[in-house]
Amino acid sequence: MGGMNIELNFPTQFGRWATDSGRTLEPAEGVKDTGWQIDDVPPARWMNWLHNLTYQWQQKAGATVLNNWRKGTDISAGEFGVFNPSVGYWLGTNSVSTATYYSTDGWTWAAGNALSAACDVKLAIDTSNYIAVVNSNQDLNYSADAGITAWTTVASATIGGAGNIQRVATKYPDSDFLILMRNSSGTINTRIASSGVAGSWAAATTDPIPAGSSDTLWDLVYTGSSNTWLALFSDSSGPTTTLSISTDDGDTWSNTDISSAIGGTRGFGMDYHRESGRLIVCGDAGDELWYSDDLGTTWTQSTVDFKGLSTPTNDLREVRYLGGNMWAVVLVSWIVSSAGATETLLVSLDDGETWGVPDVFGIDITGGTGSIKQISSDGRKVTLFGTSGTNIHSLSTI
Repeated sequence: MGGMNIELNFPTQFGRWATDSGRTLEPAEGVKDTGWQIDDVPPARWMNWLHNLTYQWQQKAGATVLNNWRKGTDISAGEFGVFNPSVGYWLGTNSVSTATYYSTDGWTWAAGNALSAACDVKLAIDTSNYIAVVNSNQDLNYSADAGITAWTTVASATIGGAGNIQRVATKYPDSDFLILMRNSSGTINTRIASSGVAGSWAAATTDPIPAGSSDTLWDLVYTGSSNTWLALFSDSSGPTTTLSISTDDGDTWSNTDISSAIGGTRGFGMDYHRESGRLIVCGDAGDELWYSDDLGTTWTQSTVDFKGLSTPTNDLREVRYLGGNMWAVVLVSWIVSSAGATETLLVSLDDGETWGVPDVFGIDITGGTGSIKQISSDGRKVTLFGTSGTNIHSLSTI
């Protein structure tokens, strides 16, 4: 699922004030005890000290955003997860059982009703429902309350087409319009439901990649304007990365090989920031992050600060816009200790131009050596869903 685009309206700069220490003076303890009195006119250096102290704490808070992780309660269905702001529940599922769990706070979980089969694709949401792709017959399950009361099944035959469903994405929060893509013998079959998951489905006029392509679909996102959708494909023979664009709500698609434009990397994930118009793609090396402000016509490589650690050679996956100017991307299988490989995040606070490993790097924020499958946010916390022996989640306040 593409990012939910919860716009947090974060400021783009800190409240920089009186950085020349000669212009600040800390008030005496007695003054701080009583505070300003009526008709006081505080000295400029005292006020500068107060503003400068606020500025320093803003910098501290900005530097530690998404660094302070703590492990949440283990749930047995946490491989895929999502929060729906319109409904107010978190939902967790996995690919090996039909179990679902729901939560109102991301910490305390309760068992919901079972899916018709195990979830096979990352969860999606629309303005009314939670949507799961289940791996028996490639049906859809949907629920208006994260499975608390029931799940309704949309049979694969109703959707039409053949093959495994690779991605389902919506226009959330704009509407309940859905696009689903499935792969059958090298052909991507696009299905569209303009009236929501329970509505009627129609086939697209053209598919996003040429017939017979062996590319894997990695992400599908709506840009929030002009009925424009983006689909990212790549394969290992080359490698090649294809960006496909539809400007008519998925009915017809044009595709461009962007492999050379993004440094020959194999694209593994993308997301789009509707407010800034920035598209970010991550690739098959630890420092391959690229951004485009013109829907993929031109690309700029982001700067990654590994804080003195060697550049990893493993993949970046699941890049997600989180709100404001914040992004996160999963860094796969970085060796952090003799215990073996793990996963962590790279974080950007400037709309994807620069990235860094969290200050707590070396601490396994996933709670084990598993795989982070889905990143979600409720606007206050970021949640990582993935597998680690048992399926777990971890949260960070943003």
